[in-house]
This record gives sequence, structure tokens and C-alpha cells, in this order.
Amino acid sequence: GQLFDCAEALGKTTRPAGNSLGIVTNGGGIGVMAVDALSRWSIEPAILGPESVAKLEEFLPEFCSRRNPVDISGDATPERYARAVRVCMEAQELSGLAIMLSPQPRTDAAAVALAIVPEVMGKARPIFAVWMGGPEVAEGVQILNEASIPTFETPEAAVDTFMKMYSHSRHLELLQETPPRLPRELNVKADQARSFIEQCLAKNVRLLSELESKAVLSAYGIPVNRTMAASSGADATSKAKEIGFPVVLKLNSPDISHKSDPGGVVFNLQNEREVISAYDRIVAQAQSRQPDARILGVMVQTQVEQPDLELFIGSKQDPDFGPVIFFGLGGVLTEVLNDWAVDLAPLNLLLARQMIQKTRVYRVLQGYRHISPVNVDLLAEILVRVSQLVTDFPEIVELDINPLILNRDGAVAADARLVVEPSMVSAPRHLAISPYPNQYESDWMLRDGTPALLRPIKPEDEPLVHDFLSKCSEDTVYFRYFRRIRKFTHEMLIRFTQNDYDREISLVAVGQSPAPEVILGMGHLFTDFSRESAEFAIMVGDQWQGNGLGSEIVGRLIDVAREQGVQRLWGEILAQNQPMLEMAKKMGFTVTKDVENQTCRVEMELAGFKMLANW
Repeated sequence: GQLFDCAEALGKTTRPAGNSLGIVTNGGGIGVMAVDALSRWSIEPAILGPESVAKLEEFLPEFCSRRNPVDISGDATPERYARAVRVCMEAQELSGLAIMLSPQPRTDAAAVALAIVPEVMGKARPIFAVWMGGPEVAEGVQILNEASIPTFETPEAAVDTFMKMYSHSRHLELLQETPPRLPRELNVKADQARSFIEQCLAKNVRLLSELESKAVLSAYGIPVNRTMAASSGADATSKAKEIGFPVVLKLNSPDISHKSDPGGVVFNLQNEREVISAYDRIVAQAQSRQPDARILGVMVQTQVEQPDLELFIGSKQDPDFGPVIFFGLGGVLTEVLNDWAVDLAPLNLLLARQMIQKTRVYRVLQGYRHISPVNVDLLAEILVRVSQLVTDFPEIVELDINPLILNRDGAVAADARLVVEPSMVSAPRHLAISPYPNQYESDWMLRDGTPALLRPIKPEDEPLVHDFLSKCSEDTVYFRYFRRIRKFTHEMLIRFTQNDYDREISLVAVGQSPAPEVILGMGHLFTDFSRESAEFAIMVGDQWQGNGLGSEIVGRLIDVAREQGVQRLWGEILAQNQPMLEMAKKMGFTVTKDVENQTCRVEMELAGFKMLANW
């Protein structure tokens, strides 16, 4: 009964795909469960392959189940247990194995434990033993515990542990997944946005008007519909003619956030007469419902084609975590339906896509009945741009884009609202997660004239880094890593590309047009916890050596270390790497030889460091 109760419990568990647990039992059992992360609730049993089934048929009685779970019968001997476990351990279709034993008249729990220990010891696959029976199986439990095999009293506990292990490993995979590159550079006009925000703060304006809010959004490449302010009916008519009919009129008041509540929005105005009438009606209703509100007139906007869906993107400054990003279903029912996802800034394209996929409206965005699929990649890019905006400006304490309209013509922020406050901290110190440090980006030319961009590495650079390392000679790799590396795996590459920018920064030199977009060289800076010292290392591709790139990268690393308050910079260089040692000496590093390890330690005190001419 416990076994089937466990099956029911598994059916209520949410977990990603790829987890397959095999079960060997001497009486009844549950199937193996695997779940699709997107469908979440569908459960499929892991099926043993024909080869595994054939091996089981060689020794199992005819009445025993060869399926998963493998029922080896209540009269199972220790040898039968061992053979069944051996077959399952060799089955590639299983990720883990639960070995169950329930008290039977002819079952020796201790003998079974002794038989299976050699079959599972030293194997990388997760193994779980379920020895049910309390005192009757205590001797077998002790044998398993001494062999460091996790042992449980119930199958529910074993399966729950397996799922937690899988969930943990899956979360690590997601965290270490290489983000896709943006289809285009994230060019923003930060100075323009800063000017707009500072002017509003200087005027003691906290709630920006829709026009001011859209100006800031537009500076960061977030698409907005054409919007103009009008202070009278005649002015509104003039602006409507300039924009082109049909138009939308919206109330312009710093004291009224939700414009639709007092009848402050009128759509699809086709001519001058309708514009004047709508203007008078909007202003009159606002003055009637909120007499103390400041009414500045209206906003005249392009009439956007009626969308199938209205979306919402927002941000709010949290005192502990910094800017929090929101995404979900928009429109007037946003706060009622509560279909939204939350994440911390900064976002990359991968995190933005995952955020969209967490919402219920995502299924509709893929296409549903009469609703055509939308460009989810464009939507993710807009989320990344919003994230970059609130990352760059701690003064933005609230941001609302509602509705954000997606249709066949693209995307447009039809309404927007920003709230700003003076900030006591500068970016990026208002963030809980260190963002990409774009302040370290700069252009440079190699001695042979090759243009390059020196910048911090990004997680999405993994393909570029792999290509760079694969083209370096064995000696170049050996001088950098002090060992021969034949193959750079994903697990190795993510250590290079996924940096905690607060403690570790890797700089790459990337070729710029007309040169190919390839990595020319890399430098790494590892700061200790106290920030008293930092280790550095560099590597320049064979084709680009002798062009001054190595010393330039080291110089940039020195600048970064000094900015972060590092007092001493050091590195280890192989004694036979003479070009690197000569460069270190010219730059002012002291060199200490370690004869035993055939290495040299180079050090520099940064307090009084000055750039040397002619590196």
C-alpha cells in the first residue's frame, strides 16, 4: 500500500524532464516518473530498453515483472537481488536506482544488503535503499549505512530525496546555461535619459508625465507610440492633424495615475470635431471627480491597432534587493488576474525568456485560436532594455508600461509611467546582483592596425571563447593553465564566461569590423574576499601575439583592480614563459623565482602605481 501511495504522491510533484528512477523490489512497486518541465503536470514512466529486459529474462521467473519497477518476487535470493541491480546499473535509460526490500518469510535483509553493496559501490549513479520492516531489517540497514548507501524506511522518502537531488542539479544547469546573444547590439542613449531624469528631479517632479516617461523609455530603445501634449481643444486638434487620424486622447495630470478611471481615455477619434468634444469631456470629468487634481490638458497619441492581448512590464525598487522586474498580462485587469512573473535585475535574454515562460499568458503568446503567435524574442529584448534602464538609474523607483501592445507590426508601449526619487547610491550599488560592468568597455588598436573592443566577458560569449581556445597552440594553453588541455568542456567554459563581476572580472579583446569578430586575447582578475590582493592571468591568441595586446590587457586589469580598492596585484608565470616575464618586468612588477615549481611570482603594489610609457 505504501508503494502505491508513493506513486500518487509523485503524480502531484512538479519537476523537470530527464529524471528517471529505476526500482527493484521484492513485492509490488511503483513506476518510474519523468516529467516535462513545460507541461509540468504530465507524468511518463521510464521504460527499460529491450536489452535490459532481455538480461532480466535470463534469470527472473516467468511470473516476475521485467518492467519498471522490476518485481523480483517475494522469494528473491540475495543473488537474484544482485543480478537485478547489476542489470539496472548498466541500463542507460535510468538516471538512478531505488532498491526496495519488504519483510518476507524467505528474505534475509542482511544477506541482501551484503550482496548489493559490491554492485553499487563507487558508481556515480544515485542509489537509494528502502529497507522496510523496522527492527526486522535493522542488521541490513546497518550494513548499508556502513557502505554509505542512503537508506530509507519508506519509498516516499527515497523518491522525494531523488527528486530534490535532481531539482538541485537541474537548477544548476539552468543557472549555467549559456544565454543566446541579442540579435543586435543593445545601443542605448544613457546620457539622454540621464538628462531627462535630472531635469525632472530639479523641478521637484516625482511622477513623470506620460510624455516624459516615454522620452526616457525611448532613449533606451523601448518602442513607444507617437505622443504630443495639448493644453486646449484647439491645440489638441492641431496635434491630431499633425500625427494623423485616427488618434487617442488621454488625460494629462500628475495627480491621476489611472487615467481610465475618471473617463480619461478616448479612443479612435476620426476628425477635428470628435477631438474637441473628447477634450472637453475628458477635462470636465476629471475636474468633477477630482477637483483638487492638476489638469494639464491631454496627450494626443497615434491610435494603435486594436491588439489581441495587452501586456504589462513594470519595475519597483525594493529596499533590500534593488529593482524588481515584473511581466505579465496587462490592461485594466492586471491587478485582478495577477498573471505575472517576477525577477531581479539585471536580466539577459535567457532570463527574460524564462520570465515570460513562467506566466499563463505565455501559452497564448505562442498562438491560440484566432490569436496569432507574437514575436517572443522581441518581447524578451524589451524586457532586457527595461532591465538595463533600471540598472543604470537607481533614481527610478517605479516603472509601469501598461499596456504594452504586440501585433504583427511589432511592439509599442501605449502607456507608461515613471516615478523617480533622488538616490543616495550610484549605479550599480543599488543592485543585489552585480550587473555587467559596461564602464570597462573601450576601443583599442593593435600595433598592426587591427581594431578591437576591450570589454568584460559575457555569459553568451561561450562560443567565441571556445573558438578562441581551440585555435590556440598547445604551448599557449600550457603557459596559461600550467597543464595540457585537449578539450574545453561546457563546465570549464562557464567558469570563464559566467563571472560574479563583484569578485571576478574577465576582459576579452574582440575584433571589430573590418576585422573578424573573434576573441584576440583574454585577461582574468580574481579578487580575494578582503580586496587586499587580486590574482591576474592573461592569454593572447597565437596570431595576435607581439602586437602589444598582452600589456594592454594587463594595464586594463590594473585599472580595474585599483578602482575596486585592491592594494596588491600578483600572478604566477611559468619560468619558461620569457616573453610574459619580460613584459611584467617592463610594467613594474617584481619577479620572484620558485625554483622547485619552475614558476615565477610577479607582484605589484598598486597604491603608488603609475602607468609606464612605452609598455
